[in-house]
Amino acid sequence: MTTFLNVGTNQIIPELFSPIQNNNVKPIGGLWATRHNIENIYFNEWIDYLSINAYILLYKRQYKNPFNIPATFITLKNNAKIFTVANEIELEFLLKDYDDGNAWIDFEALSKDYDGIFISIRQLHNSKFYQQLKKFAVDTLILFNVNCIQYYQKAEIEIAPFDIYHPYFIDYEIKINDTKEFIPDPKYNQDISKIMQLFSNYTYLPIIDNQLSEILNSLANKLSIEYEYNKENESIQKLLTRKLFNK
Repeated sequence: MTTFLNVGTNQIIPELFSPIQNNNVKPIGGLWATRHNIENIYFNEWIDYLSINAYILLYKRQYKNPFNIPATFITLKNNAKIFTVANEIELEFLLKDYDDGNAWIDFEALSKDYDGIFISIRQLHNSKFYQQLKKFAVDTLILFNVNCIQYYQKAEIEIAPFDIYHPYFIDYEIKINDTKEFIPDPKYNQDISKIMQLFSNYTYLPIIDNQLSEILNSLANKLSIEYEYNKENESIQKLLTRKLFNK
């Protein structure tokens, strides 16, 4: 089974993630991760990239404590349909069948046929497309469909405090919980789906800010209490707002 590490959240609720959208070279939306071996508690390719570009952590406002970052250790199903791009032939095939009209990958079209894409930029270092590929920074998995996940485990990245005036850090540890979490049944997300459907009927939301805030607060509390979604109310509201206005 193939395993990956997603950095930025320790819980996966499908309805709170945006569908993939083309956006120049790198798409937006989906669930992003890097390949990871559970035994490597002191190394991950993406965290190592952050270690020499520490400003990314310090300027990401969603992390109240940039030295303690939530993560998820993901195990994919054996039948997960992932398009792997590890050589020029695979990339050219992809561009032939899934061209966005600008000589690059149409991720939206690809998402209709595959659960995700894995791009190995290390093996494509000499590719004629490397100028585009290097924007991914590290070997990257982008999931379009989280139901291809067999289970995930909550994790934390603990970074040893460092002088913020230095552009890098050295010491970190990846702590992965033993408990296996499963993607919830679709009925788990009925409340979210209903409110999304309600708002999708409007191109302009005919409610004042106070009412929207109250609705989001109520729904965020419901997620926290009934579904044991252990993310701060404010963070849940931001995820819901992004979903509402990114229709």
